[in-house]
Amino acid sequence: MSEYVRRTRQTRRTSGPENLRLEWSPTDPADRTIVATARLRGLPILTKDRIVRDFYPVQGWRM
Repeated sequence: MSEYVRRTRQTRRTSGPENLRLEWSPTDPADRTIVATARLRGLPILTKDRIVRDFYPVQGWRM
């Protein structure tokens, strides 16, 4: 459990400022944190959520 807590805190510290800089209207903190973290780390997002897919161009979902 302590490893999980450490990693969660680390992610919040690194993605928090990016989360606030997103020029994106959705206020769902989970969506914003996922997108901010993916942007910082250059990772694709695999999601069916159209709002996230329309905003974040790097994705793995194919219709």
